[in-house]
Amino acid sequence: MMKKWILSAGAALALVPATAQTVLTGGGELNPDLKTSVEALKKWQDLRVGMCVHWGPSSLSGKEIGWSRGTSVPVSTYDSLYLRFNPERFDADQWCRLMKRWGMRYLSPTSRHHDGFSIWFSDYSEYDMENTPAKRDLMAEMKAACLSTEHGAARITLSTEGSAPAKANGHGC
Repeated sequence: MMKKWILSAGAALALVPATAQTVLTGGGELNPDLKTSVEALKKWQDLRVGMCVHWGPSSLSGKEIGWSRGTSVPVSTYDSLYLRFNPERFDADQWCRLMKRWGMRYLSPTSRHHDGFSIWFSDYSEYDMENTPAKRDLMAEMKAACLSTEHGAARITLSTEGSAPAKANGHGC
């Protein structure tokens, strides 16, 4: 049965013209005009391997990030985790050195978590790194490390577009 299905699928694919162009959309029903250029997609695909980082105060709870608010972590506890978030051992240059060694070519941090916490100094909310004990702009540190010539030809690209409001300080996020 499985062989017949695979052969049928293969035959159907053989009928698709090789020159057919895919329309790349990404806005869904809310933004149907949002399109991704074929060139941009190709550049991203050429990067091949990267690292997506989803990290913030909710990591202190030791629970599923974000979804623990009000379930396994009381709301008042969850909402005050940022007051203890102090990633004092975070070293963006070390991350980039390791990523380069591992063959990774881009870093894609979640700059603003779905719960609203920003790992940068936000002009729009006080729920950000500026109001943690660390008082460090982690996005600025990651950007500087990714753009550093120390990391050589396999420089890591910081990919954050669209993950947070535009900022005057040029983070690109």
